[in-house]
Amino acid sequence: MNKFVSTGFYNLMRSSVIALLLASPFLLTLALAPPAFAQVAPTGEIEEVVVIGSRVRDETLVNELPVPVDLLQQTDLERMGDVDLGAGLAKLVPSANYSRQSVGDGALLRAATLRGLNPDQTLVLINGKRRHNMAWLRVLDGVIGYGTSGTDLAAIPSSAISRIEVLRDGAAAQYGSDAIAGVINLQLNERSDGGEITLHAGEGDTGNQRTGAAFNGGLPLGEGGFVNVTAEWFEEDPIQRNGGNGGFDPNFQDVLIVDSYPEQEARFFFLNAALPLDGESELYAFGGLSEREGSSSGAYRFAHNYWQGLESGSPSWDAIIPEAINFHERNTHPVYPDGFLPYEESNVDDVSVVIGWRTTVADWDIDLSAGYGHNEFEFGVSNSINASIGAHYLALNPGASVADIVANSGPTSGSSGGIEFDQLTFNFDLRRSFNNSVAVALGLEHRDEKYKQTAGDDASWSCGQPHTADYSAFAVGPKGMPLDGVIAACGFQGYPGYSPENARLSDRNRDSWGAYVELELQPSTAFAVVSALRAEDYSDAGSQITGKLAARLTLTEELAVRGAASTGFRAPSLSQRGFNSIVFVGSEEGLTSTLGVHEGHEVARALGVESLRHETSNNISLGFVWTRGDFSLSLDAYRIEISDRIVRTRGIDCSGIAECDNRHVTKTAFFFNGVDTETDGYDLSARWGKPFGSGQFTLTASLHGNKTEIVARHLPSGAPPQQNFDNYYGGWAADVLENGQPKRQANITADWGNDTFGAMLRLSHYGKTNQHPLDTGLIRVKSAILADVEARWQLGRFNIALGVNNVTDELPTELPKTHLANILWGMKYPNDTPFGLVGRFAYLRLKYGFGG
Repeated sequence: MNKFVSTGFYNLMRSSVIALLLASPFLLTLALAPPAFAQVAPTGEIEEVVVIGSRVRDETLVNELPVPVDLLQQTDLERMGDVDLGAGLAKLVPSANYSRQSVGDGALLRAATLRGLNPDQTLVLINGKRRHNMAWLRVLDGVIGYGTSGTDLAAIPSSAISRIEVLRDGAAAQYGSDAIAGVINLQLNERSDGGEITLHAGEGDTGNQRTGAAFNGGLPLGEGGFVNVTAEWFEEDPIQRNGGNGGFDPNFQDVLIVDSYPEQEARFFFLNAALPLDGESELYAFGGLSEREGSSSGAYRFAHNYWQGLESGSPSWDAIIPEAINFHERNTHPVYPDGFLPYEESNVDDVSVVIGWRTTVADWDIDLSAGYGHNEFEFGVSNSINASIGAHYLALNPGASVADIVANSGPTSGSSGGIEFDQLTFNFDLRRSFNNSVAVALGLEHRDEKYKQTAGDDASWSCGQPHTADYSAFAVGPKGMPLDGVIAACGFQGYPGYSPENARLSDRNRDSWGAYVELELQPSTAFAVVSALRAEDYSDAGSQITGKLAARLTLTEELAVRGAASTGFRAPSLSQRGFNSIVFVGSEEGLTSTLGVHEGHEVARALGVESLRHETSNNISLGFVWTRGDFSLSLDAYRIEISDRIVRTRGIDCSGIAECDNRHVTKTAFFFNGVDTETDGYDLSARWGKPFGSGQFTLTASLHGNKTEIVARHLPSGAPPQQNFDNYYGGWAADVLENGQPKRQANITADWGNDTFGAMLRLSHYGKTNQHPLDTGLIRVKSAILADVEARWQLGRFNIALGVNNVTDELPTELPKTHLANILWGMKYPNDTPFGLVGRFAYLRLKYGFGG
């Protein structure tokens, strides 16, 4: 909170700024837009220039930067055959990974990563301005980016983007916190006349369908300005890799209903506008709204605890002992006599807007801007139950009938609450070139961030005193099976909701200030050096100073070498600081109810953790660029060292701690600065283009490799003597951090086209990974090569494309039937994999262009 103004005035000012930011682009459009679209469409080739990587230059050629940058044009995005921006990015940039969660909480929200690091260690910009993070945290055991959030790329429609710039180098000294792995900059469309309407439809081998429509159009604004509008909608079916229903049958694993990909519907509206005021200045505004609704299944809750009926040391269906099977503690048997599959119903709303003013005064380029971003995740459940409610009723009414128990077992659906994140950012940037050899940029940034959880329905989180419920009178199972009582679990199954107490404890806000200076020296046309220094101060986490030095040396007309060294940092996210809830943690015993607590909570303090510190990093890269005629090749090697990396613990025994005992849980989880890591890697990119026949042939190839290793483990200084580091963060959690993402990825794309016809073939390679589905045991997912093909025709103003993604229907390695995730919940595939479970998918895209 700003200490120089009163709380009331500050909140009023903040609310007014947010309202103005939200309204400005739309008021500007209504007031100044001409009544009709212009009729001339833009033509011509787009130069390979980028705005990222250097803050002292307005635009720079990709190969003239001292750091590696990947540039993806609009046509690349169009031909990725997917509506999900992150999924397309992973196909086109091998250093990017975009894991797809197939079961469980938050499956609608996916994690985009760069260079083998976590999602929250990559900074995302739109039009060069910082994008806000998502509110959600990935807290499901075994997922990539466990305990992190990052930026929700699925909230941004690909039809609104003209190009993507991916900076593969540490850039915290230039852009601030989070830019440890690199920076992704999304440039929105700026076309000022004409437009296009796109319809697309597709279907996968399981019968899952996807349909959608998009509009992008521009019109002039004033003298030399523009307003560009994008509207997009799509819906897609869930993918069901299994089908049928369950029951006590040795073959039931093959007939469960499990959604392997969420059902969803999405709507987007984005706007990008600029209005010149005179020869030296302009107003600009951009932003967007998105809304997604989805449904994803959790793990199957069986009628009985089959796992308890397995012979010791024999995780196999052949070893089941029927006489030892009990009722399932997460099921109210009279309501679901055959078990049930809970569904998480999600709503993700996102809003963002930036307004700014650019001008030139005394040869200084000035950019003043303000931006607001809001991300909200609301969720509920259907086809679920809070088992403790029925158990409590039956304990108080032991003679109740089946109908009475069903009537008093609580709702089978409801709201579980939500999470909200807000970010308000102010930037003041200056830039000047003094001559051809000296350029400087400097600026200030202020951010105000807020995070909170909202409470769900009482049944979503409440806990009837966990009584033993004897449902044996209502048993439906093999004759003679003794069904004694079990301890009923609390909260909705699938994902328990947030209580009013969770909401109260989660409330977090902070201010941060940043100042930077960047200097570029070019003493000759063959040599350039760039240095940057940045200071940041966070109201809740202290200050940090970072620096960067980068250089490029041209050796010949064809060959140049480049390198960079930098320090970086990432401030703990507010979600990591404030998240608290009862969560279900997987284990060899099945699901365990675990108390997730925030920093400073009495449980975390009892286990030695008081507060979180910044992550800090060192980043070194070295490479070369070689160009000869129509062929270009670049190779860059890098090392990233991260200290005090923030991780989330596994479930730690907290028996005997008062709060755990009061909440009837024996496990807890929280965040702490737990490990130091080293990541070594390389990126190889090549491009060749040549006229061939009546058209142009282009061949691009990329190869990425990385290895992450934990080099130091930090047991909290106040940890009890009976605890060791592996209790906090070892086993599956450490293995997923080191081996959960492919250590090698590659793609080769061949494209040929002329004015009337074109064809594309893309091969994508994903290296092997280690997965631990819900912490039930290791599964090694084999490497795979996916092939995508597309053919396209230009018929006047119509462009028609037919394509097939994953032609050979490659899927991740199946779990054996002896794997506990399969035994306990009927999971057939790992729950978080690099290329997901969509399989083969055929699509049709029809585009109509107008205006010239």
